[in-house]
Amino acid sequence: YLPWFTTADKEASTKITVRHLLNQTSGFSQLEGALRNLDRYPAEAALETSVRALSNRSLNAAPGERYEYSNTNYDILGLLIQTVAGISYETYIEDNVFAPLQMQNSFTSLEKARAGSLSTGYVSFFGLTTNYDRFMPYSRTVVPSAGLFSSAEDMAHYLLFHLNDGRSQAAAAILTPDGVAELHAPGVTINDTVKYAMGWVTWPFLNL
Repeated sequence: YLPWFTTADKEASTKITVRHLLNQTSGFSQLEGALRNLDRYPAEAALETSVRALSNRSLNAAPGERYEYSNTNYDILGLLIQTVAGISYETYIEDNVFAPLQMQNSFTSLEKARAGSLSTGYVSFFGLTTNYDRFMPYSRTVVPSAGLFSSAEDMAHYLLFHLNDGRSQAAAAILTPDGVAELHAPGVTINDTVKYAMGWVTWPFLNL
């Protein structure tokens, strides 16, 4: 789907699979993923431009070798969705996730969220409550990994979908029960008790 995709290690790049990206085992570093937040490129091609720029980046490990969380993985997945669907990632999420799950106060950009019902963000700075909005750098580069905005009620709709075999409150199915099970199935072990599924950290509950 992305025949031009490569990192500095071209041979290793050809071995990165979709499952590696989903399970955070592609070899991209946590630092690489964090640095993406500094990219404020606002153009429509921002996501593809940023993924193309990975051509000079080195992997921290061989694909599939070990777990290391990196936002880069999910940004690449977002570009895959955009490429296969033939529409922007934002439009795909709005039409295929927000709409069927009735997430009416969820947005794919900070600008849309501000025009909607987004509350002002604050952070504690030396004991003072400080407006944080002006420090939010998110651009279209990181929409798949860190650029969606939602309300508590809408997130409840999203969680119900996960708890109800892929169906929303309105009985609209956006994923099959088998798909939900696969999504939640641990794909990599982080330590003796903690594992990572496709976007989910899993661990056993203890009886105290």
